[in-house]
Amino acid sequence: MTKNLLKNIGPIYLLIIIAAAFGVYFNDLLNDFVIDDRHVILKNAWIMDYRYIPKILTSSVWAFQDEQGISNHYRPLHLIYYMAVYYLVGIKEWGFHLLNNLFHTGSAVFVYLIALKLFEWKEGGAGRADVSPTLTLSKIRIPALFTALVFATHPVNTEAVVWVSATSEVSFAFFCFASFYFYISSAGEWSARYWLSVLFFLLGAMSKETSVFLPIAMVAYDLTIGGEGVRPVFRWIKRYAPFVAAGIFYLVARSYSLGGIAPMRNTPDMAGGDIALNFFPLVWAYIYKLVLPVELIFYEYLTPAHSVTDAVVIFSILVILAVIILAVWFGLKNRLALFALLWIFIPMLPVFQISFFKGHPALAERYLYVPTMGFGILIMCMYLYIIKKRETLKLPLLALLTILICLYSYATIERNRIWRTEIAIWEDTIKKAPNNKYAYNNLGILVTKGGEVEKGISLFRKAIEIDPMHHPARNNLGAALAKSGRIREAAAEFSTVLRSDPANPDARGNLSKALMILNEDQ
Repeated sequence: MTKNLLKNIGPIYLLIIIAAAFGVYFNDLLNDFVIDDRHVILKNAWIMDYRYIPKILTSSVWAFQDEQGISNHYRPLHLIYYMAVYYLVGIKEWGFHLLNNLFHTGSAVFVYLIALKLFEWKEGGAGRADVSPTLTLSKIRIPALFTALVFATHPVNTEAVVWVSATSEVSFAFFCFASFYFYISSAGEWSARYWLSVLFFLLGAMSKETSVFLPIAMVAYDLTIGGEGVRPVFRWIKRYAPFVAAGIFYLVARSYSLGGIAPMRNTPDMAGGDIALNFFPLVWAYIYKLVLPVELIFYEYLTPAHSVTDAVVIFSILVILAVIILAVWFGLKNRLALFALLWIFIPMLPVFQISFFKGHPALAERYLYVPTMGFGILIMCMYLYIIKKRETLKLPLLALLTILICLYSYATIERNRIWRTEIAIWEDTIKKAPNNKYAYNNLGILVTKGGEVEKGISLFRKAIEIDPMHHPARNNLGAALAKSGRIREAAAEFSTVLRSDPANPDARGNLSKALMILNEDQ
């Protein structure tokens, strides 16, 4: 049975995918810990002692800090993965990067297996997809191969794979892909594959809460290309009840560990009307990154729109309407393409709620990691549609797809280099987004710690120039000025912060120290 399975899959195709997925990220094994990595790894005693496993399983993901603050993040397996790496290789950067690379490679394999199932023609079967029945197994492998290669090499996935702190992203994705593959393989019957699907869904949820999208995607699959449409109620209950039970188990564990399902009440800094307006530009920004992955930026914030007449709002609404019209038109002709579009947008639903804090619509490229599979399937649906009309275009199209994968691979390898150091990341962000106050502030912190105090002062001043109310930059500017001996200027910066935020603990403490020094000098 295993021999036949491997024969159907195509070992050569599988090797190509593994080589591509692992190869484009091989150079990230040389990268440092960046952004939150040092805090999450180096200052995390819990991952260095297996006796903390009970605490990990019953606490928020940030509880290792010994803080009593409330958190909505219950991702116990996230720290278990880090513990496994620590016990295998110790605190070595390459070990944690290798963990993410392996999750990514495994996900690429499952994307290929899923694509094989989706492009497969089962004449008269429940798994039937809207693809020509004349396609042989070898021809089906081509669109499945390129679907997996798009996912494996797409530059927008760099943040999820290269950033060690994003292990929760690549791990939950791996389990969700595995779960979905076994779900469609089981055809809804309570077989071993079905129960593996339920298990992997639970593991995905324990890795990151956004796994909640998967049952919705399964329903979308059943309604589009699953072949049975709306079933009698009893059959629906039977098919989804185990997933509901797994979800309830997760919610109970989450509620027990966090003190509630979502104990932290986040209030967006933007008004409801502004959130509605900026939703459309945010969706357009994600579509743009997926279709044209150039000028990728870490920690990107969009300039908020405040009127429905703003050009960016009008343009984004028109683009989204065009996508919807295209989806309906193409979906009527090809249900697999419709499912691909749904797979792009359904996984993003849970993340839009956290995209409107700090006064700007926030865009995080790692949230496109799972949707990239849908993008790959959509590209190959278009390929099959075209060659069905004109067979002579097959080789030119395959050549273009090969060039696309090569361009993706090159861009990803180059992007990995930018993630080699934290300073390089923020310098790249400033280069591409010169009005990003957070990038100036964070780079200023790094260079000041490295001894370049005057350069740090200049960077903090630039952040304040962009936003005079950016208190972290003012606090850091004051600290840098004090470090350079300019105590009176430092005290003025701390006082400015306290005038608008009297309860700011950093500014209050720093001002007290500065005043003490000034009094001693008198």
